[in-house]
Amino acid sequence: MYLVENHHEAIISHKDFNAVDAVINQRAKEKGIEKRNNKYQNRYSFSGKIICSECGSTFKRRIHSASTKKYIAWCCNKHIKKITECSMQFIRDENIKAAFVMMINKLIFGQKFILRPLLEGLRNQNNTENFLRIEELETKIEKNIEQCHMLTSLMTKGYLEPAVFNKEKNALIAEGARLQTEKKQLTYSLNGNLSKV
Repeated sequence: MYLVENHHEAIISHKDFNAVDAVINQRAKEKGIEKRNNKYQNRYSFSGKIICSECGSTFKRRIHSASTKKYIAWCCNKHIKKITECSMQFIRDENIKAAFVMMINKLIFGQKFILRPLLEGLRNQNNTENFLRIEELETKIEKNIEQCHMLTSLMTKGYLEPAVFNKEKNALIAEGARLQTEKKQLTYSLNGNLSKV
C-alpha cells in the first residue's frame, strides 16, 4: 500500500480542516469532554452496576421500540455483541427501577437487622488477629533475611560447602517467599474489609 500526498484536490483545504479541528477541541475543553473517557460509559444511574447473572458482563442502556412506542431497556453487553454467547434478554428500565426501590425500602426497613450487623461484622472481622499475624510475619521475614546474610557470610569465609550452601539458601528463599505471600494476602484482606466499611 502506498501513500501519495497531495495527489488530488481536497474537498476542504488543510487550513479550514485545522481551523475546524481547533474549534471542536476548544469546545470540548470548555465542556470538559475528554476522548476515550469512561465518564460517558457511566452517565446513567445503573451504568456499569447491573451484572448479567449468566455471563458476568455489565448491562448497557438502550432504546427499544414496540410498534410506535419507544422505551428504555437494559441489555447484556455480551448478548448485544454476540447473541450465541449469552441468552440473557433485555430488562425494561421501569422494572429495574421498581426492583431497586423495593430493595432500598427493604434495607431501610430492616437496617437494624441487616445493615448495622453487616457493618459491625466488617469492622470487627478478625482485624486484631490479622494485625498481630502481620507483625509476626514481619519478624519472621527479618529473621529470614538475617539468616540469608549469615549463610552468605559463612560461605564467603569458607565454612560451608557449595552444595550445602545452595540447599540452605534455596530453602530460605522459598520460606521468605511463602512468608511474603501470606503477609500480602493478609494486608489485602484488611484493606478490602476497610474499603467495604
